[in-house]
Amino acid sequence: MLDIPGMIEMASSIMTLYPGDIIATGTPAGVGPIRPGDTVKITFERIGTMTLDVVQGETGKHSIFAIPPVSQ
Repeated sequence: MLDIPGMIEMASSIMTLYPGDIIATGTPAGVGPIRPGDTVKITFERIGTMTLDVVQGETGKHSIFAIPPVSQ
């Protein structure tokens, strides 16, 4: 498992993060695998709701995810 600073480091190594960006850090119990064609709806208390269509990327998995996370 990554801690919050580790998640920010991983995300910023493959994309530019901007003020206001959100890094979702988990899923509720009982949520199964997410697949292309699914829709993900995230509600942020006092902020609003975000709905996203899940699509398969053109390049597949990024190499950063091949590196096992360091346990704390």
